[in-house]
Amino acid sequence: MLLFVLFVISTEKYSFSVQRQAHSSAIFSLFFVSYINGIILEIGRKTRKSSEEEYGVETYSKILGRERAVLTLIILFAIEIIFIYLGLHENYYAGLNNAFGKKYFFTGIILLLSIFCVSIFQLRKFIKEDLTGKIVENISGIWIMFSYLCMGFLQYIIFFDFLK
Repeated sequence: MLLFVLFVISTEKYSFSVQRQAHSSAIFSLFFVSYINGIILEIGRKTRKSSEEEYGVETYSKILGRERAVLTLIILFAIEIIFIYLGLHENYYAGLNNAFGKKYFFTGIILLLSIFCVSIFQLRKFIKEDLTGKIVENISGIWIMFSYLCMGFLQYIIFFDFLK
């Protein structure tokens, strides 16, 4: 909830300096990202290696198989990148259309794509080496944290602009 409030503050901070609608359409991007993050959390929490499976507990690794559960996570990560891209583009790149907006836009996208590449590497390692399910759970949690932060708040921290 705190991240939601911080996102709204960061998206509306410069909205009065630009002629646009009363509410930024980037907020819809946040709603879709939040919905997808719930699914990512659920799948990441219930993906385990075969020796960690418990009798009577339905997990996504048991229902879909480990490879398909991990592939589903990667697809959800990619869909979420698209929604974050749309939100950042609406808010910073097209909305402000200056060096300031482009700096925030590209920083968010580059950070998120870096986390995406590291996540894919770790998820492939999980599949190939039959590692513990905690890895998938931790990757999902880190992804959720950075997906919210890269929507604007992390850029304010990096460029020391949040407190101005």
